[in-house]
This record gives sequence, structure tokens and C-alpha cells, in this order.
Amino acid sequence: MQDVEDGLRRGNVELPSGRIESSRREFTIVAATDLQTVQQFEDAIIANVGGYPVRLRDVATVRSARRTSG
Repeated sequence: MQDVEDGLRRGNVELPSGRIESSRREFTIVAATDLQTVQQFEDAIIANVGGYPVRLRDVATVRSARRTSG
């Protein structure tokens, strides 16, 4: 999880409002960001491993936090 946060911060992007969960920890985050769509977050490069970009979608499921009523 720290690699994800670090990668997004290096890209001059702050994490979106929401939370990051693992089996051991949960982080609640509140921040502003230029990324606004699920696809933009999925495409964000968070690391480079062996010369290959690792995108957020490679290590996480990205979902919209918006809820609809109905």
C-alpha cells in the first residue's frame, strides 16, 4: 500500500477521498486530485519494475465512490 501511495504522490497526484484496505490495516484518506475518472486512476503509473510501468489497475480494483440512489 505504501508503494501505491508513494507512486501517486510522485506523479504529483494526491490520493482521492476514500480508503485503502488490506487484511491488516485500513487508511482513510481525504485529499484533492486532478484525477477524476476511474479510468484516469486506473492508468496512473505508480511504479517502474524492470523498465515496465506498473499502473494502479495492475495492483488494485478501482471503483467510483459515488453512490446512486434508487
